[in-house]
Amino acid sequence: KDVEKGEGTLAVVGPSSFDILSSFFAPLPVENLGYKIFKWRKDRYTIIKKERWGLEGYEIWAEFNALENFNREIKIQTISKETQEILRIESKTPVYGIDMDESNMPQEANLDYALNFKKGCYVGQEPIARLHNLGHVNKELSLISRP
Repeated sequence: KDVEKGEGTLAVVGPSSFDILSSFFAPLPVENLGYKIFKWRKDRYTIIKKERWGLEGYEIWAEFNALENFNREIKIQTISKETQEILRIESKTPVYGIDMDESNMPQEANLDYALNFKKGCYVGQEPIARLHNLGHVNKELSLISRP
């Protein structure tokens, strides 16, 4: 893989994410899913405000080398894939192909935040809008715990 030409993402999540990132990039986007493009040193970064696992956070999109350099600079704790999976499950954050697929309505998979009922037409608009305005889901992604 040619690392110099590939792009990736780095997530900074938690109550300190704004303070950490605003010391490098300002002003940060304030609305969820809002984004801004920044230049830091010689590299270009796209910062997206994106709640993750029920926590405030940001995604940083850039070339792999830029992300590696930035990650070394910010010196924050990384979490394991196992911990990420626990946080994902506890926050009921679905993964396509595991927790949901094309047969699910967004409301069934806790994806209400991704819907906008003020914008124009999209595929599947009618049943999703009908469910939002008139009905309720018959199934919903939930946590099940054992005693």
